[in-house]
Amino acid sequence: MIDRINENVVRLHHSVKMYGIPPINVYVLLGKEPALIDCGPDDPELFETFTQELREIGLVWKDIRHLIVTHTHVDHFGMAKRIRQATPLAIHVHPDDIPK
Repeated sequence: MIDRINENVVRLHHSVKMYGIPPINVYVLLGKEPALIDCGPDDPELFETFTQELREIGLVWKDIRHLIVTHTHVDHFGMAKRIRQATPLAIHVHPDDIPK
């Protein structure tokens, strides 16, 4: 579900198929260099849903320049590798979380 917070922030809100994981929120920061805050777990169906939702807000994966990972729980960074394969974005993560 797309929830426009304001003219520069869009929230993508979805339930996931992982037991015990609450619905996720991925934030899209619009502007000169669009960014994501978190990206959800690695799930091909969810990736396709995000692809469609990006189109609905006027973006494609190659428009996304940054992924900001708040912390390394699988429901916050699991899809990072799949997204990185779709676009050469920069991934920002705390130095202590780089090994994960």
